[in-house]
Amino acid sequence: MVEILMKDDDSPLALFLSMLCSPESKRQYPPRLQVFFKFLDLEGDIENQSKVFVSRF
Repeated sequence: MVEILMKDDDSPLALFLSMLCSPESKRQYPPRLQVFFKFLDLEGDIENQSKVFVSRF
């Protein structure tokens, strides 16, 4: 099993996107992820929303 350690300055969004293999998936995921974050009522841009999501959940 591979364990991924995040440093405080790492972007959760960048880490997530780096795990996707397909360029098309990398293109499509951010807008879909932002819809999910808006459903959770997370404020800010997608980068800030991803950091809040990781810290909260």
